[in-house]
Amino acid sequence: MLASPGIARAQGIDCFKAPNAVQRTICTDSDLIALDAKMASLYRDAVKHATPAQQQALETQQQRWAAGTRDACGQQKDVKGCVTEAYTARNAQLTSYASGEAKLPAGAAASTGSRASAVHSAPPAMPPPAPSASSAYSSPSTSSSPSTSTPKKKTPSVPTITTTGTHVYTCGDRDSLRVTYTKRGRARVQYASSDWTLPHVKSASGARYRSGTTSVWNKGTALLFEHDGTKLTCSE
Repeated sequence: MLASPGIARAQGIDCFKAPNAVQRTICTDSDLIALDAKMASLYRDAVKHATPAQQQALETQQQRWAAGTRDACGQQKDVKGCVTEAYTARNAQLTSYASGEAKLPAGAAASTGSRASAVHSAPPAMPPPAPSASSAYSSPSTSSSPSTSTPKKKTPSVPTITTTGTHVYTCGDRDSLRVTYTKRGRARVQYASSDWTLPHVKSASGARYRSGTTSVWNKGTALLFEHDGTKLTCSE
């Protein structure tokens, strides 16, 4: 399947045009540059398996991640740690797309495109007719002014980080992972025949629980599970 040039283009950073402090920091750090290069490669692999609509949705998702997650690390004290976590989660997600373990994003981009085409195809609105002489000089008691209302701007939705109760996630290997979040700030993780109780640790975003080489990182409906070097992207 051929990708359009704009979408197939690598989604990594152009260090000659880095527009903000976070991207300039990445361009001067060999570890972060390597993570960015890996992400660009995984993105190209995912695009190869996508339909045109999925390619557009994938590009939109990538741009939102870059601006809303990675570049937002400029507000954190540990910028490198925040950026490293952002790349780790994104690369795991792109890996699951490229391998077919997770479905590529679709729908949002298609609906956006249909709305855009509808707007461009609509004829231009005609200007309102000029008021007549009689209406211009009507008395205040008989005239009425049209009511106007200002449309409210919709606030973008923010993923809810759930850290209470028991939740079941489906991972990239098709197995289920059960997480019970306790009131004491711990998470009991049950996967296959293993059972761990992990303490809460600090993270730049989301809620993360970790002990040794085992951790779960809750970012809304998505969850990144790591154990002994194995990383799985799971969803509720």
